[in-house]
Amino acid sequence: MPQRTLTIVICTFNRAAILKECIESLMPQLSEEFSDRVEILIVDNNSDDDTKETVRQFKTSKIAYVFEPTQGLSYARNTGYKNANSEWVAYLDDDALAAHDWLARIFWLIENTDFEAFGGAFDPWYRDGKVSWYLDEYATNRTWLKYEKISHLKQQNFCGGNAVYSKKSLTSVDGFPIDLGMSAGKVAYGEETEVQQKLRAKNYKLGYDPELIIHHYVAPYKQRLSWFFVRAHAAGKIYWQANHLNPSLLMLFGLLVSALKGLFKDSWFCFREMQKGHYKIQNSLIYIGERFVLKIIKFRFGLPLFFAKTRFNNE
Repeated sequence: MPQRTLTIVICTFNRAAILKECIESLMPQLSEEFSDRVEILIVDNNSDDDTKETVRQFKTSKIAYVFEPTQGLSYARNTGYKNANSEWVAYLDDDALAAHDWLARIFWLIENTDFEAFGGAFDPWYRDGKVSWYLDEYATNRTWLKYEKISHLKQQNFCGGNAVYSKKSLTSVDGFPIDLGMSAGKVAYGEETEVQQKLRAKNYKLGYDPELIIHHYVAPYKQRLSWFFVRAHAAGKIYWQANHLNPSLLMLFGLLVSALKGLFKDSWFCFREMQKGHYKIQNSLIYIGERFVLKIIKFRFGLPLFFAKTRFNNE
């Protein structure tokens, strides 16, 4: 059987210093075993810092650089897989460090599972320090992907910053939707969810491995209370579109009821956690507020979709 090939795509925007550390985490893994099978592709998404010069510091033919002028993570990711010279494409966030065995783990999964796309875990990396009240659980996907071994994901989704796809699978769904996802100055999500939903609809098998690990940078601005509500608002706003759902009246009513019930239930839970000394006031505000905001924003953006659908059905 011919050896599998992999392109590691790192999409970046104005993070030259952290990007350097990201690339450095990969260099020791390009051993003789993998050197002929791997390329690293840096997609510069219209940076105006010294990103290009940073990439040039790595004097190796294994690293390629491409400039994507249209701002947006989905544009950059699409440029990445379209320029990949490999059968497989791995996406690594530019503000993350790959675990020491990350590359070896990817090849093991490619060669020993039947997944056409799979993802791994991300754990916090406090590069610039950590505030006293911040909990590690805020910066890891292990809180909702609670698998202890390699698993087939039938409904849940893996994160986009530690993700591997066969190139043919991405091509089959035309890559990432350009109307979703992060862009400069805008917090937005959903592009990864939509791609994975489309792949499932085409009967591609998706997986998750908790031992495929990256350490993701927890920036100081993400250690402020406001960040959690910005994140919840962004997630709620694209919920219906990214999951290809049409809200029904029952679903919308259920969101309102759940939001109100959750206020009382979550408040009582946080009160007990504070009494035990497990939570500080910031943790309680996050636990109660983020969950409430997410549901209310889902309702807020689901309501016009429901009326639009109702109007269309009546015409």
